[in-house]
Amino acid sequence: MALTTLVTTALLWPFDISSAAIQAPKAPVFRELGSLPAPGFFENIAIRPSTSSLLATRLTGGPEVYIVKDPASSTPDFSLLATVPDLDVLLGIDQLIPDEEACAGEERVYVVVGGKTPTGSPFDMVVGSAALYTVTFPHLDNDEDVEVAHLSALSADTGLVNGLVAVPGGVLIADSLRSRVSFYNVTDNSFTESAYEYPEMTAPEGAAMFGINGVQIRDNHLYWSNTALSSIYRIALDDNKKEGCDVRPELVFNASSIASAVDDFNFDIYGNIYAATHFDGTIVYSDAQTGEMKVVAGGIGEWDLAGCTALEFGKGEYDQDTLYVTTNSATFGNETRGGRIVAVDF
Repeated sequence: MALTTLVTTALLWPFDISSAAIQAPKAPVFRELGSLPAPGFFENIAIRPSTSSLLATRLTGGPEVYIVKDPASSTPDFSLLATVPDLDVLLGIDQLIPDEEACAGEERVYVVVGGKTPTGSPFDMVVGSAALYTVTFPHLDNDEDVEVAHLSALSADTGLVNGLVAVPGGVLIADSLRSRVSFYNVTDNSFTESAYEYPEMTAPEGAAMFGINGVQIRDNHLYWSNTALSSIYRIALDDNKKEGCDVRPELVFNASSIASAVDDFNFDIYGNIYAATHFDGTIVYSDAQTGEMKVVAGGIGEWDLAGCTALEFGKGEYDQDTLYVTTNSATFGNETRGGRIVAVDF
């Protein structure tokens, strides 16, 4: 099946409720759900809808996936879920789009991407070492007995893999070194290195940070963050494959006036954007209707969200107004803390 067909079948995932009343976030309350010893670093987060459990990838210190069970409760359970073999670092994680069996209620398979590095730093990831693994939950209603399996190596030219988002038939993967989005087809095990490639995915010449970082799909559009530009762009999935058309990405979020960088990002159910700023330790909010932007959680020099890397809203009955955030290891003065998973209750 063609890439365009596979990707554009995501028209209603996530669904669009842009006609709903826009809700601005309230003053946040922070709850720490789990942490790593310094300098452990959490990179990305996903949520298992059937149990509301949080899944977080570890970037430095081991290719591990951690879990937080009952994150909305007063006694969340934080523990190591799985170790991925033959890799040194893990980055993006997402739930694979359910197939016909999963549509009957088995939302069980997640995919993670990572690579090898001789120094332990993702910035030294060996070109061509990136690979995809699956983390499968045998049971729908609990998180026990997970199974880890190699899915596929990526191409020899793949650089620093980063954000990952599932689409029908496969996954889209941001390559921060090559400034592009690649596509892995789970149906035929094929790989398209430059499924999406635009100047807006690159960093300005001489920039200290890379360009493309996080990726999301919403309303038949591919969104991506550009870390060096503190910005988020989007393009209609259909437009990418229109021959003879000079279609350019649309700038939908520019936080350069209030943030030094943008890492991963996500949406609330109203389409508002929430972005983690990493170095600033803040969450920047952008109103979907007015475009108004402001910091809604955290602060420079504050521990609450220091080094925030990724975020996602809860999917359970009691935590749909809770933003779950991962962080890296941070140092203020003489104190260093490892990566954390933090609940931000609005």
